[in-house]
Amino acid sequence: METYKHLIISRDGLHARIAVYLAKICRDAESTVEVRNKERRANGKEVFSVMNLYANQGDELEFLVDGSDEEEILGQIAVFCGEYL
Repeated sequence: METYKHLIISRDGLHARIAVYLAKICRDAESTVEVRNKERRANGKEVFSVMNLYANQGDELEFLVDGSDEEEILGQIAVFCGEYL
């Protein structure tokens, strides 16, 4: 299992459009992807689950990826978060 943490700097936070793109990256993975924000947890492959994290500017997201392509997916998530969050 690999993990990645990202502090949200975007003042818009994790809004619907970004949640859709993030879920697409996760759905393309063979690995399982869990996203955490404080005590909330989400299946990264489900858009509404990700949106229900209610992640705002200043929150830290934690991504836990477990599976055969975890390094590749975490790399894609890190690049995505750096550009949009």
